[in-house]
Amino acid sequence: DITESTTLSRDSGYYIPHEMLIASPSVLTIEEGVDMQFFNDDLMVEGAINAKGTEQNPIHMKGSRESSGYFKPGIFVDNTEATSTFSHIVVEGLYGISANSGNVVIENSTFSDNDYGVVLFNGSTAEITNTEFSRTKREALSAYDGSVLSVASSTILSSLGRDAIDVFDGSLTINNVVIDGVKKGDGVGVYDSTF
Repeated sequence: DITESTTLSRDSGYYIPHEMLIASPSVLTIEEGVDMQFFNDDLMVEGAINAKGTEQNPIHMKGSRESSGYFKPGIFVDNTEATSTFSHIVVEGLYGISANSGNVVIENSTFSDNDYGVVLFNGSTAEITNTEFSRTKREALSAYDGSVLSVASSTILSSLGRDAIDVFDGSLTINNVVIDGVKKGDGVGVYDSTF
């Protein structure tokens, strides 16, 4: 577990073999070029993550091909006070990023072959800009229980299992978003929410 602010150094590889907690108020800083490999467990965030890759040297967060279980491992943000930021990341073969009473900012990133892209619960917020989601098994983006989702200049391709974007009892703002290849469900499903 991480109980004080820590930095994962640039151009290094890290293996996450079991559940890891970033305790509040610790901040995990992830530098450009870091490669994180998840096995069967999650990265739980009660503090914050500051993941700042670059276009030339993104951060890779990947699930192991050996992962087992119904859901793949993922990143779970559970903190109402801090905002976790993700810039120039590649998320592949994971559950995705989930926030429960948490706040996330995601920009210039790519999500592919995940269970979900970004899932929000219990008043969470997400600002997503210039990000691509492809081959998502369930919703690429979803917000529930008073959560607020803002998406701009992004693309959702080949959502395989449900709506590309789902909002139940929440709020959705979208601007310049391309959705193509939804296999089941709708491009955007907004239920008991503001749009």
